[in-house]
Amino acid sequence: MPQLLKRILSAIAAALLIFTTYYYFKREGIMALSIGIVILGICEYARMAFSLSEIPKNFIIFYVVSMATSLVLLCFSGHLGGPLVFFLFPFYVGFVLWGLHNKLDNRDLMLTTLLSALGFIYLVCFSSLAIRFLLRWDTQMWFWLLLAIVIATDVFAYFGGLAFGKRKIMPTVSPKKTWAGSMGGLFGAGLVAYLFRNHIEGIATWQLVLSAVAASAFAQTGDLFESLIKRVANVKDSGNIMPGHGGILDRLDGILFAAPVIYLSSLLF
Repeated sequence: MPQLLKRILSAIAAALLIFTTYYYFKREGIMALSIGIVILGICEYARMAFSLSEIPKNFIIFYVVSMATSLVLLCFSGHLGGPLVFFLFPFYVGFVLWGLHNKLDNRDLMLTTLLSALGFIYLVCFSSLAIRFLLRWDTQMWFWLLLAIVIATDVFAYFGGLAFGKRKIMPTVSPKKTWAGSMGGLFGAGLVAYLFRNHIEGIATWQLVLSAVAASAFAQTGDLFESLIKRVANVKDSGNIMPGHGGILDRLDGILFAAPVIYLSSLLF
Protein backbone atom coordinates (compact mmCIF):
# COMPACT_ATOMS: atom_id res chain seq x y z
CA MET A 1 0.00 0.00 0.00
CA PRO A 2 1.44 3.44 -0.94
CA GLN A 3 2.74 5.46 2.00
CA LEU A 4 0.42 8.42 1.32
CA LEU A 5 -2.64 6.14 1.30
CA LYS A 6 -1.54 4.63 4.63
CA ARG A 7 -1.21 8.12 6.10
CA ILE A 8 -4.66 9.13 4.87
CA LEU A 9 -6.38 5.98 6.15
CA SER A 10 -4.65 6.24 9.54
CA ALA A 11 -5.62 9.90 9.83
CA ILE A 12 -9.25 9.07 8.99
CA ALA A 13 -9.27 6.29 11.59
CA ALA A 14 -7.83 8.64 14.23
CA ALA A 15 -10.39 11.34 13.36
CA LEU A 16 -13.25 8.83 13.60
CA LEU A 17 -12.00 7.68 17.01
CA ILE A 18 -11.85 11.26 18.30
CA PHE A 19 -15.25 12.36 17.02
CA THR A 20 -16.98 9.10 18.00
CA THR A 21 -15.59 9.45 21.51
CA TYR A 22 -16.77 13.06 21.69
CA TYR A 23 -20.22 12.19 20.28
CA TYR A 24 -20.91 9.47 22.84
CA PHE A 25 -18.89 10.59 25.87
CA LYS A 26 -18.52 14.37 25.36
CA ARG A 27 -15.62 16.20 26.96
CA GLU A 28 -15.08 13.58 29.68
CA GLY A 29 -14.47 10.96 27.00
CA ILE A 30 -12.06 13.20 25.11
CA MET A 31 -10.19 13.93 28.32
CA ALA A 32 -9.85 10.22 29.11
CA LEU A 33 -8.81 9.47 25.53
CA SER A 34 -6.27 12.31 25.56
CA ILE A 35 -4.72 11.16 28.83
CA GLY A 36 -4.53 7.58 27.52
CA ILE A 37 -2.84 8.73 24.30
CA VAL A 38 -0.28 10.80 26.20
CA ILE A 39 0.51 7.83 28.46
CA LEU A 40 1.25 5.77 25.35
CA GLY A 41 3.51 8.63 24.22
CA ILE A 42 5.28 8.49 27.60
CA CYS A 43 5.96 4.78 27.04
CA GLU A 44 7.46 5.53 23.62
CA TYR A 45 9.58 8.35 25.02
CA ALA A 46 10.91 6.15 27.83
CA ARG A 47 11.79 3.41 25.36
CA MET A 48 13.79 5.84 23.18
CA ALA A 49 15.33 8.05 25.87
CA PHE A 50 16.48 5.25 28.14
CA SER A 51 17.83 3.09 25.33
CA LEU A 52 20.96 5.23 25.48
CA SER A 53 22.07 3.67 28.77
CA GLU A 54 21.70 0.34 30.52
CA ILE A 55 18.65 1.17 32.65
CA PRO A 56 16.96 -1.51 34.80
CA LYS A 57 13.52 -2.45 33.49
CA ASN A 58 11.81 -1.89 36.85
CA PHE A 59 13.16 1.68 36.88
CA ILE A 60 11.61 2.37 33.48
CA ILE A 61 8.26 0.91 34.56
CA PHE A 62 8.22 3.04 37.71
CA TYR A 63 9.17 6.11 35.64
CA VAL A 64 6.25 5.58 33.25
CA VAL A 65 3.79 4.98 36.11
CA SER A 66 4.96 8.07 38.01
CA MET A 67 4.77 10.18 34.84
CA ALA A 68 1.22 8.98 34.18
CA THR A 69 0.27 9.81 37.77
CA SER A 70 1.86 13.26 37.47
CA LEU A 71 -0.10 13.89 34.28
CA VAL A 72 -3.42 13.14 35.96
CA LEU A 73 -2.48 15.29 38.96
CA LEU A 74 -1.55 18.27 36.81
CA CYS A 75 -4.65 17.97 34.63
CA PHE A 76 -6.97 18.21 37.65
CA SER A 77 -4.88 20.32 40.02
CA GLY A 78 -6.54 23.64 39.16
CA HIS A 79 -4.69 26.65 40.63
CA LEU A 80 -2.27 24.27 42.38
CA GLY A 81 -0.79 23.24 39.03
CA GLY A 82 2.04 25.80 39.14
CA PRO A 83 3.33 24.90 42.62
CA LEU A 84 2.92 21.21 41.80
CA VAL A 85 5.22 21.54 38.79
CA PHE A 86 7.93 23.07 40.98
CA PHE A 87 7.63 20.08 43.31
CA LEU A 88 7.54 17.37 40.66
CA PHE A 89 10.49 18.62 38.60
CA PRO A 90 13.08 18.17 41.39
CA PHE A 91 11.34 14.90 42.24
CA TYR A 92 12.33 13.44 38.87
CA VAL A 93 15.88 14.74 39.20
CA GLY A 94 16.21 13.15 42.64
CA PHE A 95 14.39 10.02 41.47
CA VAL A 96 17.11 9.29 38.92
CA LEU A 97 20.06 10.38 41.06
CA TRP A 98 19.08 8.25 44.05
CA GLY A 99 17.81 5.34 41.97
CA LEU A 100 20.68 4.96 39.50
CA HIS A 101 23.78 6.53 41.08
CA ASN A 102 25.30 3.11 41.78
CA LYS A 103 24.32 1.60 38.42
CA LEU A 104 25.62 4.17 35.91
CA ASP A 105 28.82 6.14 35.48
CA ASN A 106 28.59 9.91 35.97
CA ARG A 107 28.19 10.70 32.27
CA ASP A 108 25.29 8.29 31.75
CA LEU A 109 23.78 9.34 35.07
CA MET A 110 23.75 12.99 34.01
CA LEU A 111 22.28 12.13 30.60
CA THR A 112 19.56 9.95 32.13
CA THR A 113 18.73 12.61 34.73
CA LEU A 114 18.36 15.31 32.08
CA LEU A 115 16.25 13.06 29.84
CA SER A 116 13.91 12.05 32.65
CA ALA A 117 13.36 15.67 33.75
CA LEU A 118 12.96 16.74 30.13
CA GLY A 119 10.33 14.04 29.61
CA PHE A 120 8.36 15.45 32.54
CA ILE A 121 8.31 18.96 31.03
CA TYR A 122 7.80 17.74 27.47
CA LEU A 123 5.10 15.13 27.97
CA VAL A 124 3.45 15.90 31.29
CA CYS A 125 3.54 19.69 31.64
CA PHE A 126 2.92 20.60 28.00
CA SER A 127 0.19 18.00 27.42
CA SER A 128 -1.62 18.93 30.65
CA LEU A 129 -2.00 22.49 29.34
CA ALA A 130 -3.91 21.16 26.33
CA ILE A 131 -6.08 18.77 28.33
CA ARG A 132 -6.98 21.45 30.89
CA PHE A 133 -8.88 23.29 28.15
CA LEU A 134 -11.50 20.53 28.42
CA LEU A 135 -12.18 21.17 32.10
CA ARG A 136 -14.28 24.25 31.36
CA TRP A 137 -17.10 24.63 28.88
CA ASP A 138 -15.94 28.09 27.76
CA THR A 139 -12.41 26.95 26.81
CA GLN A 140 -13.15 23.72 24.96
CA MET A 141 -12.96 25.42 21.56
CA TRP A 142 -9.32 26.31 22.28
CA PHE A 143 -8.59 22.57 22.51
CA TRP A 144 -10.09 21.94 19.07
CA LEU A 145 -8.27 24.99 17.70
CA LEU A 146 -4.98 23.54 18.94
CA LEU A 147 -5.62 20.22 17.21
CA ALA A 148 -6.75 21.98 14.01
CA ILE A 149 -3.63 24.18 13.94
CA VAL A 150 -1.26 21.23 14.25
CA ILE A 151 -3.15 19.15 11.69
CA ALA A 152 -3.25 22.06 9.23
CA THR A 153 0.46 22.68 9.81
CA ASP A 154 1.27 19.04 8.99
CA VAL A 155 -0.98 18.89 5.91
CA PHE A 156 0.06 22.21 4.37
CA ALA A 157 3.73 21.59 5.18
CA TYR A 158 3.56 18.15 3.55
CA PHE A 159 2.01 19.33 0.29
CA GLY A 160 3.92 22.63 0.28
CA GLY A 161 7.18 20.76 0.63
CA LEU A 162 6.10 18.21 -1.98
CA ALA A 163 5.30 20.93 -4.52
CA PHE A 164 7.95 23.58 -3.85
CA GLY A 165 10.42 22.15 -1.35
CA LYS A 166 14.07 22.30 -2.36
CA ARG A 167 16.02 23.85 0.49
CA LYS A 168 16.25 21.58 3.52
CA ILE A 169 15.93 23.01 7.03
CA MET A 170 17.95 20.47 9.05
CA PRO A 171 18.87 17.57 6.77
CA THR A 172 20.85 15.74 9.45
CA VAL A 173 17.89 15.87 11.85
CA SER A 174 14.87 15.61 9.53
CA PRO A 175 15.88 15.02 5.89
CA LYS A 176 12.43 15.75 4.42
CA LYS A 177 11.69 19.08 6.13
CA THR A 178 11.99 22.07 3.77
CA TRP A 179 11.62 25.82 4.14
CA ALA A 180 8.80 25.83 1.59
CA GLY A 181 6.97 23.20 3.61
CA SER A 182 7.49 25.22 6.76
CA MET A 183 6.00 28.34 5.16
CA GLY A 184 3.08 26.24 3.95
CA GLY A 185 2.51 25.03 7.51
CA LEU A 186 2.42 28.60 8.83
CA PHE A 187 -0.08 29.58 6.14
CA GLY A 188 -2.29 26.58 6.92
CA ALA A 189 -2.33 27.42 10.64
CA GLY A 190 -3.29 31.03 9.93
CA LEU A 191 -6.06 29.89 7.60
CA VAL A 192 -7.51 27.54 10.21
CA ALA A 193 -7.43 30.28 12.84
CA TYR A 194 -9.32 32.57 10.48
CA LEU A 195 -11.99 29.89 10.04
CA PHE A 196 -12.28 29.63 13.85
CA ARG A 197 -12.73 33.38 14.30
CA ASN A 198 -16.50 33.17 14.94
CA HIS A 199 -16.21 30.29 17.40
CA ILE A 200 -13.85 31.83 19.97
CA GLU A 201 -15.08 34.90 21.80
CA GLY A 202 -13.07 37.74 23.30
CA ILE A 203 -10.20 37.75 20.82
CA ALA A 204 -9.69 39.77 17.64
CA THR A 205 -9.18 37.91 14.37
CA TRP A 206 -5.63 39.20 13.94
CA GLN A 207 -4.75 38.08 17.47
CA LEU A 208 -6.12 34.62 16.78
CA VAL A 209 -4.25 34.33 13.48
CA LEU A 210 -1.01 35.59 15.06
CA SER A 211 -1.36 33.07 17.91
CA ALA A 212 -1.96 30.27 15.40
CA VAL A 213 1.10 31.17 13.32
CA ALA A 214 3.25 31.28 16.47
CA ALA A 215 1.80 27.92 17.57
CA SER A 216 2.57 26.49 14.13
CA ALA A 217 6.20 27.60 14.40
CA PHE A 218 6.45 25.95 17.82
CA ALA A 219 4.74 22.81 16.50
CA GLN A 220 7.33 22.52 13.73
CA THR A 221 10.08 22.97 16.32
CA GLY A 222 8.52 20.15 18.32
CA ASP A 223 8.55 17.96 15.22
CA LEU A 224 12.26 18.63 14.71
CA PHE A 225 12.98 18.02 18.40
CA GLU A 226 11.28 14.63 18.32
CA SER A 227 13.16 13.79 15.11
CA LEU A 228 16.41 14.56 16.95
CA ILE A 229 15.43 12.17 19.76
CA LYS A 230 14.77 9.45 17.17
CA ARG A 231 18.09 10.04 15.41
CA VAL A 232 20.03 9.79 18.67
CA ALA A 233 18.04 6.71 19.72
CA ASN A 234 18.62 5.26 16.22
CA VAL A 235 14.95 4.52 15.46
CA LYS A 236 12.92 5.48 12.41
CA ASP A 237 9.65 6.07 14.26
CA SER A 238 8.71 6.36 17.92
CA GLY A 239 6.37 3.38 17.42
CA ASN A 240 4.21 1.63 14.85
CA ILE A 241 0.70 2.14 16.19
CA MET A 242 -0.32 4.35 13.23
CA PRO A 243 0.63 2.92 9.80
CA GLY A 244 2.16 5.62 7.64
CA HIS A 245 2.61 7.96 10.60
CA GLY A 246 4.65 5.96 13.09
CA GLY A 247 3.98 6.11 16.80
CA ILE A 248 1.91 8.22 19.14
CA LEU A 249 4.79 10.59 19.85
CA ASP A 250 5.23 11.16 16.11
CA ARG A 251 1.73 12.70 16.14
CA LEU A 252 1.93 14.39 19.53
CA ASP A 253 5.23 16.21 19.00
CA GLY A 254 3.69 19.28 17.37
CA ILE A 255 0.74 19.42 19.77
CA LEU A 256 3.03 19.30 22.81
CA PHE A 257 5.11 22.27 21.69
CA ALA A 258 2.14 24.29 20.42
CA ALA A 259 0.06 23.79 23.58
CA PRO A 260 1.88 26.42 25.71
CA VAL A 261 1.41 29.03 22.97
CA ILE A 262 -2.32 28.45 22.68
CA TYR A 263 -2.71 28.23 26.46
CA LEU A 264 -0.92 31.57 26.90
CA SER A 265 -3.03 33.12 24.14
CA SER A 266 -6.22 32.00 25.87
CA LEU A 267 -5.05 33.73 29.06
CA LEU A 268 -3.88 36.93 27.38
CA PHE A 269 -6.81 37.47 25.04
